[in-house]
Amino acid sequence: MPKIKNISVSLGLILTGAAIPLPVLAQSFGEFGGVHAGAAGLGAGLAASQNKGALVRNTYAVAAQGQEAVAAQTNAIKLYLAAGQAYESKKQWAEAEKAFTYVLQVVCKRDGPGSQASLPALKHLASISREQNKIDQAIGFQKTVVAFTHCVPKIDNTALLKVEDELTDLYILKGDYPKAEPVVRDQVSIIASSPQLPPEKQHATLKTYSKVLRQLHKNAQADAIEASLAAGRSPVDVAATAKAAAEAADAAALAEADGSTTNAPISADAPGTAISTPPPAAPAAPAPAPGDLAPAPVEAAAGSSSSNVESSKSAITDQSPKNAVQTK
Repeated sequence: MPKIKNISVSLGLILTGAAIPLPVLAQSFGEFGGVHAGAAGLGAGLAASQNKGALVRNTYAVAAQGQEAVAAQTNAIKLYLAAGQAYESKKQWAEAEKAFTYVLQVVCKRDGPGSQASLPALKHLASISREQNKIDQAIGFQKTVVAFTHCVPKIDNTALLKVEDELTDLYILKGDYPKAEPVVRDQVSIIASSPQLPPEKQHATLKTYSKVLRQLHKNAQADAIEASLAAGRSPVDVAATAKAAAEAADAAALAEADGSTTNAPISADAPGTAISTPPPAAPAAPAPAPGDLAPAPVEAAAGSSSSNVESSKSAITDQSPKNAVQTK
């Protein structure tokens, strides 16, 4: 009998549920679930509070550690810059190079590659390399300095003229006038658009440009620059005229190269070339007498190779700070 009663109760509940509209039933289940979800969230919050906010404290601890690391790196940069300058003033080139190299490493770790904060160390490394007669290495550092100076939001023409002048001097010191020309030409363009630059600097740059042009056998352009300066013309005007002359010479050379390629005679052996009659054969040379035979000349193939120094020294092998600088 109890079994029959239980079945009757169950059947009654089912029928009662069936009589309730579905939206109402769904709402009741939703509210019941929402209450339990809210209770679960409240319980989680209470548990976190009882745990004294360990997660929040850990987050702040990580942030604080990051700030401390950045502060330590910034202090290290200042310390090793000062140490490198001290070594450089004493002409202790090797020790100075280690100090400035370590500065580049720390800046890269703190800011990532390509940071403007590496510019002071790069300038010192270029100067130190030149003092040690490592011209290729100095050129690599100085090219990076020039690139950084070009990339600042507001370019300082005076600073740009200075770093490009130093790069030009390095190329001239190496005797690489073809690479010096585009750099000094850029300086001339700066002078042509910057009348506020010091006149003595303008004169010096134009004279350097004339020197480079003569080394490249561009004597007409060099003569025009020197004659204009001797006549007392404004360096800005001379620079503008020199810039226009260089651009005209480049255009003429390009047109000549294009014309020579276009007007070049077609080879008889070229594919698709029809030849009506073969060219006459050259007369045979008389056979030399046995006593006239001489060994054939041997032509030595001249070859030269030069090692290129990498343009940026941002990626450098780690060195221990203790080995880099010793406090004195």
